[in-house]
Amino acid sequence: MQRIVQGALVVLVLPLLACQSAPPRGAFVDVTATPGYDAAAVGTAAYVGLAAAAATPKEALPIVEPRVEQHLRNQQLPFVLLASDEVERRAQSAGGAEQLQTVRNYWRDAKKIDKFAVADLGGAIGADALLVGWIDDWTQVDATQESADASFTRIGARLRLISVDTGATLWEVAATRTSESESIEQDAGAGDEFDTARRRELQRSARVRALSTGVGPPRFEDVADEVAALLAGAVADS
Repeated sequence: MQRIVQGALVVLVLPLLACQSAPPRGAFVDVTATPGYDAAAVGTAAYVGLAAAAATPKEALPIVEPRVEQHLRNQQLPFVLLASDEVERRAQSAGGAEQLQTVRNYWRDAKKIDKFAVADLGGAIGADALLVGWIDDWTQVDATQESADASFTRIGARLRLISVDTGATLWEVAATRTSESESIEQDAGAGDEFDTARRRELQRSARVRALSTGVGPPRFEDVADEVAALLAGAVADS
């Protein structure tokens, strides 16, 4: 584990998660926590949803957002999770539906929060923190005769826990997964070390196989599910 002090945050780079099996090759996870963050101080967190980065198409949201929520539901989290349907029910019941929509729209449009709006929403729905995020990588490359690489799909996403009382970020979790159409591990053997030339040779072979069999890059839906699982696992360990 590498520990880096960066401004007001402590960055924990986690190539392996202590409470999980090792992420697959092509996966990366890191957690950035505010010094002094106390998980016990956050009893309830409301899942407000994700935003798309400037280069990310809007159609990515309905693919990634529900998968992240589902994997969060399946984890033992350090707080009680208010899922999106419960957030909406509580907001509606407390007369805060407009506040919820304002916070959600501002996050999706600008990837920012208004601390006063967040405080109002948190009070209305009984949440200590809001859980928001965004998709910052949405890449798919199909192999061509000119390319030396196999087809691949890469997705990167982040989750951020925001205090309702202060509007400050308590921690942020990032995960990226790159999945190739042909797994190099199948040729080289999991855990084997090989030089760059050998790796390029294996990638070229994978590309040829993909082209000859008509195998394209992995589906966005499948890679999104892996990224969601990585994020939720990191949240559980935070």
